[in-house]
Amino acid sequence: MPYYTKAGDMGRTCILGAGRLAKDDLLVEALGCFDELSCALGVAASFSSHRATASTLYHLQNDLHTVCAELSSGGSEKFPLIREEHLAELELAVARIEGIIGPQSSFLLPGGSRLASLIHLARAVARRAERTLVRLSKARPVRSELLVYANRLSTLLYVLARLQNRMQGFSEAQPRYRYQK
Repeated sequence: MPYYTKAGDMGRTCILGAGRLAKDDLLVEALGCFDELSCALGVAASFSSHRATASTLYHLQNDLHTVCAELSSGGSEKFPLIREEHLAELELAVARIEGIIGPQSSFLLPGGSRLASLIHLARAVARRAERTLVRLSKARPVRSELLVYANRLSTLLYVLARLQNRMQGFSEAQPRYRYQK
């Protein structure tokens, strides 16, 4: 398979179940956001010396291929779909991590360790992907499981970043609201 086909040179691309679309189509934008998120997770995983964290990030990257397959196919049962099991896994992981890090009592600045910072960056990309997915859902059918998955994913990344800071001994910083009376 060649690396380029020249078919996209005029601003159109081929999507599995949608045919040829303009590269600025909202579906193409959503697919691009989830691809960018997968890249961010890969970068974060490459900095993880903690096997379970790296495994979680790689697992999420694989799930994002399911997300993109579902988006590309229009939710066809012939292709992989986000299922209730995906949602249950995310919720279980969030609950497990919350049990370790405890409740949060204030806003926190993203950052801390290098790995936590990279996971926070991935979380911000996940939120953008979710916002794009919500916009897409107003133009095309998007299954509710996919919308829930996108929301739970960013929550998991948030608590995972906090866990990395705790594991690596980094304290979390609260925002300072300067010049407030």
